[in-house]
Amino acid sequence: MQNKGLSRRGFLTGLFLRRGAGGLEAARPGRAAVAELALARGAATERVMGSRTGGSGADLESPARADPVSGSGEQPGPSLLVQLLADSAALARPRPPAPPAPPASSFLSALLGLPTLPDKVANFPAPPVLRPPGAVQEDAFLAGCTRCGECLSACPHGAIVLAPARLRDAAGTPMIDPSRAPCWMCSDTPCITSCTPGVLTRAVPLKLGEARIQPHNCLSWQRSFCTVCVERCPVPGAIAQEGGRPRVVAEICTGCGVCQHVCPAPVNAVMILPAKARPLPHGATT
Repeated sequence: MQNKGLSRRGFLTGLFLRRGAGGLEAARPGRAAVAELALARGAATERVMGSRTGGSGADLESPARADPVSGSGEQPGPSLLVQLLADSAALARPRPPAPPAPPASSFLSALLGLPTLPDKVANFPAPPVLRPPGAVQEDAFLAGCTRCGECLSACPHGAIVLAPARLRDAAGTPMIDPSRAPCWMCSDTPCITSCTPGVLTRAVPLKLGEARIQPHNCLSWQRSFCTVCVERCPVPGAIAQEGGRPRVVAEICTGCGVCQHVCPAPVNAVMILPAKARPLPHGATT
């Protein structure tokens, strides 16, 4: 094994000595060859540009040189200026406009392999808002409310808050969030008294919405004893108790949200539905 290794080393050493430093240098491309290749590339670019524009660009050509690639005789070699002009023309060529970016819903649908929602679903109107007592019809409310915040300051229970941005056009207007603080239906209605624009008025029924009890979450409906919502409701007769189970009387319920706020069930059993439509004050028109 050692003799074989030495013989290989001797063979390589002898090869190097026979070729010499000049042979190694000859194996590398010289500067002249690199320059000729660059000129040949420029010539090809100029020929392409000349065929597109109908001209040959001969006025800017450098003296003729032999083509080192094809060896086909004398070929015109372009100057550096011709090459720069060709590159500039290629960059300045008008490009087709990019297609419009798909909406976020389309991108997510394509990413998740789901069908794209139509525009009428994507632009679905915001859900109804639980307004303070005496709120007029929603369009008139949004048009007349100045978002002054006086009703928030007047409420003794801090039940009125500003609608968040996710409620779109209703953002910044007064609303009731029963999970935070319900409306206790004050007999003197200070929120209505403080409303200067008049979008809260006693000229319409003091009905915010309607409570709904979900039997699958209600303790009484699940054979446990509970009367909290019946006892704490501020509107007499709004929640009746039949066979130990609560039942909302829709004609009396104002949707104040107290029953939802005090419900002790592990999963809240009361849902408050805001009024779908509210009347205008008597004599008012849209």
